[in-house]
Amino acid sequence: MTDETGSTHAGDTTQDRSFRVKLYKLDSEGTWEDQGTGYCIYKTGDEDEPDEIFVRSERDETTLLKSKILDQKEYHRQQETLIVWTEGQHVDLALSFQEADGCEHIWQRIQEKHENGQQLPPAISADSDTEDTPPIRESHEPDVLPSPELSNLSQIADILSNAKTIQEKDRLASFIVPESYVDKLIPLFKTCEDLESIDDLHKLYTIMKAIIMLNDNTIVEHIIHDDLYMDVMGMLEYNPDTPNTRTKHRAFLEKCSEIKPVVPIKDEVIISKLHQNLRLKYIKECVFANEVDDSLNSIVHSLTFFNHIDIVSSIQHDNELLSSVFDIFRDEENSTTERKTEGAKFILQFCSMAKCLQAAHRAGLYRELAPQGLFNVLAFALGAEEAHLRGSGVNVLMGMVELDVSFIRTQLTARIKKDGAEKSLMAIILDQFTKQHDPLLKTQYVEIIRLLLDLGGGPVLGNPMTTDTIRKTDPEAEEFLTLFYDNFGDDFLRPLAALDKKPMKLDGPIEILTLSQEQADLCVHICDLLCFAIRQHSFRSKYLVHSTDCLSKILQLYRCNRGYVKLAALRFFRACVGVMDGFYNQNLIKQNVFEPTIRVLLDTDGRNNLLNSACIEILEFIRKENVKPLVSHLVTQYGKVLDTVNYTGVCKALRLRYDQNIEMQETKTESDNASVNSQRGPGLGGWSSSTVDDDEEEYFNNSGDEEEETPSSPGATKPEEQQQQQPASTSSTPKPLVDYDDDEEEDDDVPDNSTTQTEEKTSNQDESTVPDESSKKVPPTEEDSTSEPKENAAPSSDTPIPDRTPSPTPPSPSASLSSDTNDDNMPTLKRRRKHDDDGDEEDDVLAAKASKARKTRSSINKQQRKIIINPQTRKLRSNTTNQSE
Repeated sequence: MTDETGSTHAGDTTQDRSFRVKLYKLDSEGTWEDQGTGYCIYKTGDEDEPDEIFVRSERDETTLLKSKILDQKEYHRQQETLIVWTEGQHVDLALSFQEADGCEHIWQRIQEKHENGQQLPPAISADSDTEDTPPIRESHEPDVLPSPELSNLSQIADILSNAKTIQEKDRLASFIVPESYVDKLIPLFKTCEDLESIDDLHKLYTIMKAIIMLNDNTIVEHIIHDDLYMDVMGMLEYNPDTPNTRTKHRAFLEKCSEIKPVVPIKDEVIISKLHQNLRLKYIKECVFANEVDDSLNSIVHSLTFFNHIDIVSSIQHDNELLSSVFDIFRDEENSTTERKTEGAKFILQFCSMAKCLQAAHRAGLYRELAPQGLFNVLAFALGAEEAHLRGSGVNVLMGMVELDVSFIRTQLTARIKKDGAEKSLMAIILDQFTKQHDPLLKTQYVEIIRLLLDLGGGPVLGNPMTTDTIRKTDPEAEEFLTLFYDNFGDDFLRPLAALDKKPMKLDGPIEILTLSQEQADLCVHICDLLCFAIRQHSFRSKYLVHSTDCLSKILQLYRCNRGYVKLAALRFFRACVGVMDGFYNQNLIKQNVFEPTIRVLLDTDGRNNLLNSACIEILEFIRKENVKPLVSHLVTQYGKVLDTVNYTGVCKALRLRYDQNIEMQETKTESDNASVNSQRGPGLGGWSSSTVDDDEEEYFNNSGDEEEETPSSPGATKPEEQQQQQPASTSSTPKPLVDYDDDEEEDDDVPDNSTTQTEEKTSNQDESTVPDESSKKVPPTEEDSTSEPKENAAPSSDTPIPDRTPSPTPPSPSASLSSDTNDDNMPTLKRRRKHDDDGDEEDDVLAAKASKARKTRSSINKQQRKIIINPQTRKLRSNTTNQSE
């Protein structure tokens, strides 16, 4: 794609064109970073101003690059579409052109500028004074490198070997490729090899090594071409440092460099790039393995990087090639295991090359390959017998999980639903995790499982809703966790199920648990993953602990003779304690976890090691955070043993914490007994008792306000009688508070005294406060609201209230107390008739029942109580009574 810019080149009437390019910048780690895509224009400077390379973004037309063409800058052209140079202070830039014609056009303009601006040194005559002018070394000039012949090989080797500075190397490098110097050396090499001239072959080795060590991109790219590479490798076989040994580079490359694709690759560019990458890798890792410097390493990495980009881009857009490879795994009947193995290697190598892409492009590539069968290839690779293929599969899967774990969860969930749990990729991952012998691969499997189960941060202590909030924002993760715990929880813990349960007491011998290195590492990894699950998955981890015997199985790891295995088990129990959840505290106590833990502490014998410190730390955490159930359990069950651990103050502090908790509990109990249990409403104050037990508190809390004004003698009247201003009844028979329609059936049933008096007081209080309205009912008491209606329920408000005589003087609190606890001083109860024509028999029955209840209560509570009534309450009640009057 081109456009016209209007700027003209000197001596050229055609307008400069723009070319689509990608701009790359080399970072400090040697990786080329994509700076953006845009259009490159070569701008000719006005008069004395230098020319410029200008790149504007194709997205928003902002300036991506504005670089001046200066003589001190060294530009290099790589392959057919790359121009590389150094900008400013060690900033390496590269332009990758979409079309080779665009790269050729810009490169020619740069070359013309350099040739026109090149200044030759002044000629020096024989008569001139040369003392002020330094002599010019001919070896510095590129045109003095003699044409290669057998007679001057020593001279050429000396010139190349003596080039030490960057300027000298750059001048020589600029001469090698344009003059096809390497091409001229090849005929000499073949002649020397035919003549078996070892001395000349050693000189050619020195010359070729020096040319490569000039560290020029153009030279390295030039020597890996098909027509030169094998002859160059032949020169490098004759190392003068090992004259009696010749490294057969050519034989190895001819044998191993042949590419046998699983499906035909029609694009010759892909084949060429693959060969170039192999040759670059061989030069770096085999030929100059011990002599490669940072500059050459950077050149090889840069060339490989751009080759990978071209290969991945070509294969990604070749749908026919990808479909042919994935069809191998779709056609189960006609595809052999060998063919599937080769297809898996092709796809995995392709995904490994894709790591050179930016993260967004790489994620897009994986999403494009997934519908075609990428996860089928991974499942085959992970379960393959070939160790190298399994390793490649794990590396690719690890990269995919690190890049886009949400997408991987979605794909795994879909495969579990489609293929079933037993044949899914997740089942293969867990199976390989438990069976893998390579510790490095086992560690990678652990990291993959952890990333899949990671919800992006565990719950904060004291805030269990954090994880739930994350689940709501990621329902796919919640679905995956559900499938994992439901289908793979037992498989995950299967290695622990094989452990035998043996007792571990504080004293006596313990049977040693013998584990191999692989078994021990596996148990450690499982404990670490369980610690992660406990912190991340609140209710699901509880379900796993509750439905399995993992606590008791992990407890058996204390019997292992490997210290790091004991530490892994201790970390798990520390995680259970650390979440400070009542569920885990109860299970730790129920499974008797702390007795073996204290035994481990005692077995360390006070040695200053990690295991001893970990045991002390868990006790210190329990004490510091005051986990009361665990503090009480440790001190009550193992306090005497912990008291013997005198080399640290943690155990003593733990007992002190226990004593403080007991003291605080006793203080709280006394405080609760001295304070009212229920609030009486705003502004009504309260009353307290220091001698009343729980039953008595319930009795007085349910009593009416008129309790305070109860007279101490049988002849005294009640406050509600003063309020109603009615004459008292002259009947000498005690009358009940409530009149019932049918009491004959329960004459022999004596109600509980506390319940009777409570209902009596409640009834009095209701009548004293409820207005006389026929349509309004008395509100039920607390007891009535939660149970069946009782026979002695309060009467309705339409019951007529007999006249009562006001009391001349209010009674004292002591008098009221005496009336409650002494039968002799108990006042007779006035009968309030529901109807004027009720018979006396019902009154007598109720009076007898009330009298019997008072006697029962008096026999139980013989101790005299002292009631302290809040003065504010007394004043408020007095004001209420006056207003009613």
